Amino acid sequence: MCWTATSQHLTEAAAIRRSIAQYLEERVKEREALLDAEIVIGELLANAVRHSRGRFCADVEREGTRPVVVVHDAGRCFDSSAGPHHPFAESGRGMDIVRALAEDVRIRRVHPRGCIVSAKLKLTMRDDARHEPTPCPRGESRWELGCACALEMHGLDPSHANVAAPASVD
Repeated sequence: MCWTATSQHLTEAAAIRRSIAQYLEERVKEREALLDAEIVIGELLANAVRHSRGRFCADVEREGTRPVVVVHDAGRCFDSSAGPHHPFAESGRGMDIVRALAEDVRIRRVHPRGCIVSAKLKLTMRDDARHEPTPCPRGESRWELGCACALEMHGLDPSHANVAAPASVD
């Protein structure tokens, strides 16, 4: 599945967050843990809305039994090595929250301009859960290329997408 929106509309991001949560609710074992997953999704989408200068896309892929949310935007990638922010700061705590509630958070800069952030959720996909990933060219993972709709969104040729080295590995 792949969801796209323009970054100027918070209502679109909220609708995408709800849609992804519903998609996961139908496919995971631990429904009680969905609130944490929805917080992670909301923080990632809020960052895309705040920092992107255009459209963004969100995708869900499956890594083993875990769902991974991938958000690709056209914004400037940020330094993920910065330590935790002050707990009473008015902003800047989103990625701290994401790291606390997700298992594996990755940030990668995409050229010519963009950022891919992925978070492996602390949920287990049911064995019978249908998962229809958005096709990626050459069978590559979304972590390598960003979701297919993001490539289209930026006019990148999926046959030789230009992906930079990770901005930071946590």
